[in-house]
Amino acid sequence: MGLALVAVALSIVGAAPSTESVRYVAFRLERNGTRTVIAEGTREYSPETDIQVSNVGGTCSRRLLLFDAFELEFRFKRGNPLDGFGLAINKRKSMSSFSFNWFERDQGDIFVRTRPRDSGRVKVAVVKAGRFTEPATVEFLDNITLRFTDDIHNHPGEHSHEFVIARGSLFRVMGAP
Repeated sequence: MGLALVAVALSIVGAAPSTESVRYVAFRLERNGTRTVIAEGTREYSPETDIQVSNVGGTCSRRLLLFDAFELEFRFKRGNPLDGFGLAINKRKSMSSFSFNWFERDQGDIFVRTRPRDSGRVKVAVVKAGRFTEPATVEFLDNITLRFTDDIHNHPGEHSHEFVIARGSLFRVMGAP
């Protein structure tokens, strides 16, 4: 009788949302060439509740708030197959910041950063979603430095911050509403 009550209670409550994590260190680049840590941590999140989804035309993005106003974004063109995508850092409500780091397929499900030219590999799992192949997870195989410019008007062509996403981090971009 007690076990039956527990089973009924669990079926009513449902399963808890899954939890994933992204580890990061964020640096501000100083004019004298030094880097100052502005944040470091592990962002634990639930893909079902914490990923913001945007689909405009054929361009899709998935965003995760890391800290303060800074978000990690995965941006891709809907279509078959997924041959490339962007990873960016966004600053919420900023109209003058910029970040874009492009990755292209290397072999199988491994993608490498091609713009800006720098090292960095990620593994992208995809799933069939209707008539399209959609990314499901981005697993960071290396520590990857994402460049960010706080104000493109004052310092065009320069980046003001670097966000290092740690090897082993998992950015689950599917499963969001």
